[in-house]
Amino acid sequence: MESSHNRIFIFLDIDGVLNTASQWKRMYQLDDGCIARFNEYILTLSNKGSVRIILTSSWKNGFDPAGHHTPQIQALIAKLGIPILGKTENRADNDRAAEINDYIRNHKMEHEECIVIDDDPNLFRSKLADNCKLLLTSAYVGFHNPQAPLNESQGVSQRILRLFQ
Repeated sequence: MESSHNRIFIFLDIDGVLNTASQWKRMYQLDDGCIARFNEYILTLSNKGSVRIILTSSWKNGFDPAGHHTPQIQALIAKLGIPILGKTENRADNDRAAEINDYIRNHKMEHEECIVIDDDPNLFRSKLADNCKLLLTSAYVGFHNPQAPLNESQGVSQRILRLFQ
């Protein structure tokens, strides 16, 4: 039986993770293969705790002013089968690591397990919080097998797991 305090928060980018660069011509397009691989990963994580998603993607703007999901976000939730808990706030400096750190601090999540999944390392100019692991995908492949070695030699001294074929 799962403990109520075993939670895993996924800070999720979508473009380059749940779709590929070749699909960016049409907005809000998802790749069924990427979704299937992501859902398999979520299933393995759910053995450790309950998984919650926070959007970091530009798709997070798919909320109306009242905070309700637009049809595109509703379709994403239906495909993932996991509710989206929240979204990070945009920053003028476009530093995704800082956006995530702000969310963690504002929601008192410093002791929670956090996994950040993104395809663009250039958006991470700040160091991520110590409780975060960054999983980088290739925009040309999207989400793929996370069984790759950790790479501790990145310039921003954060844990990075590269997800390539």
